[in-house]
Amino acid sequence: MWVKKYRFGPKSISMGVNMPKPLSYRQIGICGGETSMKRTVVICLLLTMAFSLCACGGNVMTVRTRVVQSELYSQADIDSAVAVIKKEFRTHWKGCTLKEIYYAGDEISESYQDWADRNAADEVIVLLSSFCVDSSGGDGSLNPNFTYTGWNWILVRSDKGTWKHVDHGY
Repeated sequence: MWVKKYRFGPKSISMGVNMPKPLSYRQIGICGGETSMKRTVVICLLLTMAFSLCACGGNVMTVRTRVVQSELYSQADIDSAVAVIKKEFRTHWKGCTLKEIYYAGDEISESYQDWADRNAADEVIVLLSSFCVDSSGGDGSLNPNFTYTGWNWILVRSDKGTWKHVDHGY
């Protein structure tokens, strides 16, 4: 039991109240002290970094992919190469929106075999794309407010491993 004192004018009144003592923030789990504060700061920093990284690259939200038949590669092979380029675009192509990406075809990929040789790889795949550049001009090397079509992406791999992006452009 604890006593509350109320002051009314010159007199003070004491009232006995059968209520338990209020719980501290730590006791009810709102604040875990120093550990909880560190955890909160770390989570805030991680969220800030995640959002800032998302804002650094290009837009791949509305990209279309076209299915092109191949005797060299399965659709899974082509899809995994497309995924590598989407990640590259999302990460490094600020101010750009990838509109379409697709396999260039067996004949074109075979003509790029020297890229596999130069990169100590067994296979090469070429993808074609179109993308728009906003008014910023991307990283400064692209034309502002321009749409690029027929843009090549060259990827290589060895032993059916992971595709590696080695070059791009016309």
